[in-house]
This record gives sequence, structure tokens and C-alpha cells, in this order.
Amino acid sequence: MKRVVSFLFCLVLISCEKPYYGRNAPLVVTSFGVWKLEKILSPSRITLADELGYEQLVQIEPNGSTNYFHVFKDKKLENTYSFGRTSNEIDKKGKIYFEVNMGIKLVKIEIIPGQDGSLTGLVMSDFLYNTPAQADTLRFHYSRFDPSRTW
Repeated sequence: MKRVVSFLFCLVLISCEKPYYGRNAPLVVTSFGVWKLEKILSPSRITLADELGYEQLVQIEPNGSTNYFHVFKDKKLENTYSFGRTSNEIDKKGKIYFEVNMGIKLVKIEIIPGQDGSLTGLVMSDFLYNTPAQADTLRFHYSRFDPSRTW
């Protein structure tokens, strides 16, 4: 009987997940919405969004078993990518990220949780082609874009 109780207790502990941890889909779900580019980091410089001369928005939205990744420049649709399931990862430093495979393109997305557990920002790589030799050096920092899409 003691083993059964211990086993059940272990199951309860294992099932208690923090909101952004695990290897299933919650990270993708929490990233749904519209995100505004704030800055781009490269090894040699930081470019603020105001310096680009245009506004870049990213919208991640579900549609059945497929998810869509829309890229807007000055509120005009530039590209749409579709993707299915993805897996979450936690690296050795505790950063939480997931990779989205869109055909031959891949984007790595790191989430930035706030103190209250809400999702406050995303850091994305540039679109990578599925080749191991490609440099992964650019980081696009986005914050949640609150106004509903009326454009």
C-alpha cells in the first residue's frame, strides 16, 4: 500500500508543470497573437525598430491542426508561412525556446516570461535554411502588440 501511495504522489508531482516548461505545445499556444519588432541584434551592432524606416509585425495564429506565421511590413502582409507541431526545449542556462519548421525554412523562437508568468516578449532568429553550416547570428526582439488588428 505504501508503494502505491508513493507512486501516486510521484505522479502528482510530475504532472505539476510550470506554465512554459515541457516538450509539448503550450509554448506555441502562448505565442499566438501579434508581435511588434523592437530591435535587431547582430554581433556587430544593435538596430532599433525606429531606425529601420518601417514597422514590422509578426502574427502567429492557429487554424485547425496548422498554425500560421504572418510577417507584415508597414501593416501590409509580406509573407505567410504554415507550420504544424513543434517541440519545446530548455537549454542548460534555463532559456526556453522552440523551433518552427516551415518547409525548407526554420525559425528558432525564445520566449521571455514575465514575473507573473505571462509572456512578455519573443526573441527570434532569422529564417534559417535547414543546413547546419548557416550562421545563426541575428536576433529579432519582439514585444506583444496589444491593439487588435484593424488594418
